[in-house]
Amino acid sequence: MKLNKLLASLGFVVVTTIGSVGVAEAHVTLNPQVSEPGSYEEYNVRVPVERNDQTVKLELEVP
Repeated sequence: MKLNKLLASLGFVVVTTIGSVGVAEAHVTLNPQVSEPGSYEEYNVRVPVERNDQTVKLELEVP
């Protein structure tokens, strides 16, 4: 009986983890895609919306 509960819990965790990966992915485009070192650039970030909801937050990490 304990083995069944353990396997059920493990299965739930695996399915939940795999199912939530799509939430973290986004199809964001950045233009220009290449910049010269030491130069100043103005970048355009485009985030397509696939629903009728608005994008309310965008986090950008620059290396």
